[in-house]
Amino acid sequence: MRGWIWPQMTLCVLLALSAAGCSCAGITRYAFDASDLVGTWRADYAGCFEKRCWYLMTGFETLMLRPDGTYQQIYDDGKGYVYTSPWAKWYVEDRKGSAVLHLEGGRFYPLGIGFAEALADGSWYYRSDDDGRGYPLHLDGTEVILHVRTRSAERSLDYPPVCDPDVPVIVKFYLVATPAPTYAATLTLSP
Repeated sequence: MRGWIWPQMTLCVLLALSAAGCSCAGITRYAFDASDLVGTWRADYAGCFEKRCWYLMTGFETLMLRPDGTYQQIYDDGKGYVYTSPWAKWYVEDRKGSAVLHLEGGRFYPLGIGFAEALADGSWYYRSDDDGRGYPLHLDGTEVILHVRTRSAERSLDYPPVCDPDVPVIVKFYLVATPAPTYAATLTLSP
């Protein structure tokens, strides 16, 4: 009987460790909360394009995401064009274990300033078979999407790919500032 208990115990321990490893891997891979995106994100267009498109985008785009679900988008091409959006709504959608950030009324600058403005005023539409994750992409000026990517300890927000499908340009935003903590100020008056 003694010879039978050890293999059985070993098997139970291995199964328990295996189950724990699977559940931890699931938590690490998919643990995400929309509040993790709150802060200021910045993309450097010059570092993305590097002569891979028939046009060249320059400058920086900044997204400020507030905890109340509002955002502001600022694009500065570094040559005199600056766009600052009004505060609008953002939300996160879960797509089969991946997250997509939606910016209502956002402008899609990876296609160029002229196309971003044409999308925004409804005079042009952009369609693609692949948004970078296998879903169709239909931009009509009502919103813009970004993919939330987490690799190691680094998170980025990525626009859908543009230009050459074999060597696409993907504009990436990185978190540059988180909101300052707010403290309830207590004022004590002395008589």
